[in-house]
Amino acid sequence: KSHIEKYGNYAIGMEKKWGIENKLNPVLYLENSSLIYSDFRESFTHFSSTLKGLYDLENFMKEESNIEMVKVLENLEKLGNTQINLVRYSKPYQGKLVRKHETYDNYRFYDEREWRYVPKIEDNELAWMLNEEEYLKYRGNNETKPLFEKPILNFTSEDIKYLIVAEQSDIKPLIDKLGLIKNLYSSKDDFEILITKIFTVEQLKADF
Repeated sequence: KSHIEKYGNYAIGMEKKWGIENKLNPVLYLENSSLIYSDFRESFTHFSSTLKGLYDLENFMKEESNIEMVKVLENLEKLGNTQINLVRYSKPYQGKLVRKHETYDNYRFYDEREWRYVPKIEDNELAWMLNEEEYLKYRGNNETKPLFEKPILNFTSEDIKYLIVAEQSDIKPLIDKLGLIKNLYSSKDDFEILITKIFTVEQLKADF
């Protein structure tokens, strides 16, 4: 009930097997007074401040044809990227949550038990960090985050465990839309099984 109140009445529930096959991982929640949080913050700060210097030095060594030193610098960059990936899978244990112009102080993110997918930095599919101006430009005025063209995590009707909508009147329009997404299922039987997975928030609150 708490999650619905903050994140809305519509959701796709996926099989955990699908998440594991697509390399999702549970988020690491960090308490900001813990030692591991301090280590994360310090390693991220150090790497961010030395990254440009590494690039400049690597370019210089390439010009000098110092292949051994170039390899050392490339390995340092890879090490830094793995550190950043750890940060990208982290989240505060507790903090401020802002949803639809409403602020929840001391919200416990840990209760969400989030699983997350983050593309590798070296794949260059997404910027690994945005400053405030870049983030506001990306986010725009939409209530929801914009969709990315890539990477795409594909799924079929067999990977879906639940389709959750707000109320009974949402079910028929959803079935009509699902009928148009032909690549979601491979047969009429699969489609009929898929629509049995539709639940309403009213049902969830009353029956579970």
